[in-house]
Amino acid sequence: MKRFIVSCVAAMALSAPLLSHAAEPPASGPVVVEVASSIHNINVMGKSKPAMPPDVHIPVKRNIVRGYVRDSQGHPLRGAIIGVRSSAIGSAYSGASAKTDAKGYYEVRAPWGAASFYCAGYTVDYGDGIAAMGLCPADGEAEGFATANGAVKNWVLLPYGVADPAGMQDNPKYSGNYFGGTVIIGYSIDADSGNPSSKALPAKSRIELTFTPTSPMIDGRKGRTIVVRRTVGEEWDPSLYLNNIPVAEYRISAKLVDGGPLRMRETGMYRDTAFGLDPKEATGEATFLLKSYGAKPGMVTAAHGHWQEMQITLERP
Repeated sequence: MKRFIVSCVAAMALSAPLLSHAAEPPASGPVVVEVASSIHNINVMGKSKPAMPPDVHIPVKRNIVRGYVRDSQGHPLRGAIIGVRSSAIGSAYSGASAKTDAKGYYEVRAPWGAASFYCAGYTVDYGDGIAAMGLCPADGEAEGFATANGAVKNWVLLPYGVADPAGMQDNPKYSGNYFGGTVIIGYSIDADSGNPSSKALPAKSRIELTFTPTSPMIDGRKGRTIVVRRTVGEEWDPSLYLNNIPVAEYRISAKLVDGGPLRMRETGMYRDTAFGLDPKEATGEATFLLKSYGAKPGMVTAAHGHWQEMQITLERP
């Protein structure tokens, strides 16, 4: 696999209850997000939109689904998998898929009936391994169609962006609604602040998390440093979901504002799967890689992200 220079669709970022957006930063400036204790979900990239390559127009062929998968420069992406399934009667489905060739072209003869895309994925080099990523329809839509009429659908690879604006509004915590990654931040609160040996965070204190890119984003462009500051609640504080983190490699640091560094521990049932924090427990800073659901492109839901929520627990050292 190669790290391709890719980018794509103008992904819309809509507001939702308890959803916060970063202010649009300069192209080379940091993304800074200030979060109140009442906010529990944020889209770190806000309304920022990746670049869109020029579209490719090809004629429709009856009974055929076809198109191109490309990077932001219009270069083809070989080995992407596009899957189509059709239903002719009730809920009985038949499916077919194709892999893109050296020109990034795919062609599927879908079974007869009402059809939809069930898979659109591509595998990239990431860290010391590989990860499958979701592909975004170039026109922003992955609507169904009648296979007898045929269809043309081009796809592009996003380093970040909102995959499903309506889904994000209904469920802003769901990682599949974003092409960027999701991190869940949790901690306990020392409401009395009277125990100097407590590892819980002081009530009304402020935490600061900084994601500093150590590689270009997956589209080859220079990534932005992301700074998230959040006010700690007084007694009980639900986890904070950081959504839509651009796909890159990072150093992550955590500290109390006007205080010292915090210990980070990767927690949750997926702690020991590929990627995440390195080391799994660290004070001050660590290497950070987004958590992938896997490396098989045929398992990626069409027009959805494929990054798994990873959990980081903060505590005083």
